[in-house]
Amino acid sequence: MEWLRLKLAHEAIPGWAAGLYERAARLAIESYYAPLAQEIVAELGSGRILDVGTGPGYLPIEIVKRARWINVVGIDATPKMVYFASQRAKAQGMADRLTFIAGNAYALMFGDNSFDMVISTGVLHAWKDPARALAECCRVLKPGGVAWILDPAQILTGRNRRVWRRSLRWWEKLAYKVYSWLPRLVPPHRFSVGEIKDLLAKTPFVDGTAEQRDGIAIKVTKRRGEGRLER
Repeated sequence: MEWLRLKLAHEAIPGWAAGLYERAARLAIESYYAPLAQEIVAELGSGRILDVGTGPGYLPIEIVKRARWINVVGIDATPKMVYFASQRAKAQGMADRLTFIAGNAYALMFGDNSFDMVISTGVLHAWKDPARALAECCRVLKPGGVAWILDPAQILTGRNRRVWRRSLRWWEKLAYKVYSWLPRLVPPHRFSVGEIKDLLAKTPFVDGTAEQRDGIAIKVTKRRGEGRLER
C-alpha cells in the first residue's frame, strides 16, 4: 500500500485547486494562523523565517503583522499559490518584509545557515522523501535555529468548513469531489513520534521534541555535533 501511496501522492496542490484552498485558508486566519503566528513570534522575536509550503501566505502575513523585526520568505510548489501570497503581501503593504517564491523542499534555493527559523504546516505527509526535505530544512537553518513542522495542519473548524463548502460553485464542488477521492483510496501517512525520531536521525545537527497534537508537532533546534530527539 505504501508504494501505491507514493505513486499517487500529489506533493503540490494542483493549480486549478489553488483558489479553493486559498478560500479555506482565509476562513482559518483567526482560528488557526493568528494563534500560531503569536506562538512563533514569542519563540523568535526577530530574525529571518523560511515557511516551506506557504500556500497563500496567510501565516507569514500574520507573523510580520505582530513582529516588526521579523522577515519571512515563503516557498510553495504551486505557482498560483505564490501569486496569491505575493498579491496579498503587496495589498497589505508588507512586500518589504515578505518574499514568496516558487520552489520545493528538496532543493531549497538558499545557502547554508541562512535562516533563524524554519516553519512548515500541513506538508510533511505529502513529501515523498521526508528525510531529504527535513535535511534541507536543517541545512538552511543557522546553528541554534529552530524548526517547527506541524502536520497535518487542521486549519478549519467544523463551522468554517460548512461556510467554505457553501461558497463553492457547482463545478468547484464537482472538481473537489473528484479530487478528494484519492486520500480516501490511499489515506495520507500519519507519522508516529517513533517514525519522526528515525527521520530526524538521518539529518545532521538536530535536537528537540516531537509530540502527537492532532497529527505530529515537531520542534527541533539545530546544534553543533550529534543531536537526539526526545520522546
